[in-house]
Amino acid sequence: MSIKPRGKSFQVSVSKGDRRIRKQFPTFEQAEEFQLKAWRAIRKGEEIEEEDLHLGSRKKRGLPRTFGAMADFVYENDWKYQKSSDHTYNRVMKVVKYFGEDTLLKNIQAFDLDTYKIHLRNREKNSPATINRKLTLVSKILNYALRYEIISSKPTVKLEEEPDGRLRWYTRIEEKQIITSMREWATPSNKFHTLADFFTILIDTGMRRGELLSIQWDEIDFKNRYIVLGDPEKNKAGVTRSIPMTSRVFEIFTRKSESSDSIPFNFSSQQIDRFVQNFKDKWSASGDREFEIDDLPLFHTCRHTFISRLIQSGRSLVEAKTLAGHRNIQTTLRYSHLAPKNLSDAIDTLETYGD
Repeated sequence: MSIKPRGKSFQVSVSKGDRRIRKQFPTFEQAEEFQLKAWRAIRKGEEIEEEDLHLGSRKKRGLPRTFGAMADFVYENDWKYQKSSDHTYNRVMKVVKYFGEDTLLKNIQAFDLDTYKIHLRNREKNSPATINRKLTLVSKILNYALRYEIISSKPTVKLEEEPDGRLRWYTRIEEKQIITSMREWATPSNKFHTLADFFTILIDTGMRRGELLSIQWDEIDFKNRYIVLGDPEKNKAGVTRSIPMTSRVFEIFTRKSESSDSIPFNFSSQQIDRFVQNFKDKWSASGDREFEIDDLPLFHTCRHTFISRLIQSGRSLVEAKTLAGHRNIQTTLRYSHLAPKNLSDAIDTLETYGD
């Protein structure tokens, strides 16, 4: 899927089966709204509502020889079936935008890939891990092109070296400053009030951003105050879990349930990204801040915070693993150093043997 300016309008291009669906809108927001509807319908295997369609000509039969066409093909054959398909889709759109939808695959050389790395590192300020995720998408597109003999050889995709990750979490003071700023700066257009709700829920539940974006009303048990993530296909780790709601999470969902929205957070990943960037820009412009958030993954840090607080308060790694929805305990063990008192207590038991 892509959105392109066409004169004074914006055209959405959607691949569905063996045809390409196109529709033009007077504003980017309207185009993005249609793109979101189409994206959700495709993910659920449903037809896009007839009144929303503006059917273009069917794709010509033959191999996809451009970067954008092959990205669509790989998505339909591979990426759409991943549990993190919404994040993958968002990244793919950014990669396609850089290389150009109509760029011939045969024209992409190793120099172009190295130039792309420089762009990601210096212009977009991406971390080595984020750069590697985007390069991996490019590599898969080129692998498909090589498989179908669209290119005779594949340029080498050299990944960045990734340092051992340092866990970053919010202090209580940082959390309060971020939420307070979101609510104070909120207007109907910037959606910062929604960001504050989103941020609060993530920090109190440890949910992944994609899980919260796709949550349905029937997954919220208001009677027992539980969030029930019962569809493992929608979860990154494929783990079904239940998360008790804190008082403020319960209040947010109760308030939102009084609206007419079909789901609690009716936004795309791209829209949320735009809200976050606008907030980060305002945060930086405001000055006199005790900490910076420019390079901070605002929402994923909430997940680190949730798990860190559980461990630091003395909860077991098994409890943290269950609530976070980790597939294996090795992931949770990254946080074990945050429980030094537990380790001290373990050593204290050995003192009795020295008496």
